[in-house]
Amino acid sequence: MRGPVITGTHSGVGKTAVAPGLAASILFFVVTNFGVWALDSLYPRTLEGLVICYVAAIPFFANTLAGTLFYTAVLFGGVPWSKFAHMFYKPAAAFQKKVEEANGSSNLPRPANVNHIVR
Repeated sequence: MRGPVITGTHSGVGKTAVAPGLAASILFFVVTNFGVWALDSLYPRTLEGLVICYVAAIPFFANTLAGTLFYTAVLFGGVPWSKFAHMFYKPAAAFQKKVEEANGSSNLPRPANVNHIVR
């Protein structure tokens, strides 16, 4: 049995990845904008300048957050889905094999005969 996860649930990989993804986005926002304030002369080096820097960056944070949520869903949500991908791939591969065998277009080698295997 798994232990508790950050989101407080015991289900699914995708749900457990959302909280760290959000934390990473927030940390990125805080660190990079602090760096802009500290290293660039665009904002005064006062508490008011730091607040102005963070407020000016809020519209960009929305896109960062949206991208993080999207790619977290794609990457971690795709893992459980991939466990069922074989249900869609195997019938198509079997059909393709039958078609290739019927018209002789298969470029795959024939299965090895057990008698020809060197032991």
